[in-house]
Amino acid sequence: MDKIDFVELASFCAKQYKDSFHGYGYCYEHTHFISIADDNEIKCSTTPHILSNATECILIHECTSLSEHFHKVEYINEDGCVTDGNLTAVLSLKIDRICKNNNPSLSLKYDDDVLYWVYKPWADNIPKLWKLYSQLRDKTSEAEIKLIARLYRKDEDILRQKEEIEDFKFTNHLLEQERNQYKELLDEIKEALNKE
Repeated sequence: MDKIDFVELASFCAKQYKDSFHGYGYCYEHTHFISIADDNEIKCSTTPHILSNATECILIHECTSLSEHFHKVEYINEDGCVTDGNLTAVLSLKIDRICKNNNPSLSLKYDDDVLYWVYKPWADNIPKLWKLYSQLRDKTSEAEIKLIARLYRKDEDILRQKEEIEDFKFTNHLLEQERNQYKELLDEIKEALNKE
């Protein structure tokens, strides 16, 4: 089978999406092209050139109206099949309207249950989501999928807390050094005053 031309296919999908809003009071903004390579390396861009070495890709289309911001997710698998974010029979990617600081979230879902979500910037956060999906893609049991997702979130929380503790220790160390410098300075001032 010939290699899929993801640049051409994704550009076609972006044009189809853009053309679907013509004359309806909506304004197409752009498409985020997310390239997924064999080694699960993720690259993001608003131009499709990054898809030249992709084995799979995700497209996040954005458009606006006067009062709302809309997103649509499309997934193109290794065979060139385009879906509305459906990764497997039970796992999918969806943009949720529930936003953090007007920032939409991209969710990995099992049926309608959210397993994991990330916010923009996509380039920083989609690799985390894809890492979890890579662990889940061959699983079939609902219990196993949900357990792996829950453990993944817990591991992430532990790593975040560990980083916060390290930051706290470093900050504490700096404050102790500063305190010692002030103490030495006060001791020098006292010594100078006592000599007078």
